[in-house]
Amino acid sequence: MALRHFKTGGKRVRAMVPGGPSAEVLIGTGDDWPMGVARVVIPPGGGMPEHDHSSSSALLVPLDAPVTLVDAQGTDRFDVAPGSVATIPVGQRVEVLNEGPDEASVIVVFDPPDFTRQLDSWPSDSD
Repeated sequence: MALRHFKTGGKRVRAMVPGGPSAEVLIGTGDDWPMGVARVVIPPGGGMPEHDHSSSSALLVPLDAPVTLVDAQGTDRFDVAPGSVATIPVGQRVEVLNEGPDEASVIVVFDPPDFTRQLDSWPSDSD
């Protein structure tokens, strides 16, 4: 396997919920990589309501603003700021919120890449 380079700027999709995030799948929809990678942008005051990532575990890496990660099955709630990461195990139901005044960009790594295929099925951000 050779080195590969992936850039943002491709197809953007949007969650079908009010205030939901947009996403761009970078790796994981037909690639031969054992993981998926997406850049997710959450608008101010927006987020993704309770959900899980199917058979994928997830690693969240905030790039420019904190996001709040809420354990939908318990009482855990914490801010994940740039310079830190959070992990979400397979089957864990979570909410991801942007409670700040600015957009929050997050890189999310999925292992295996199954959830990136679900992201790729969201409607186009330009619709």
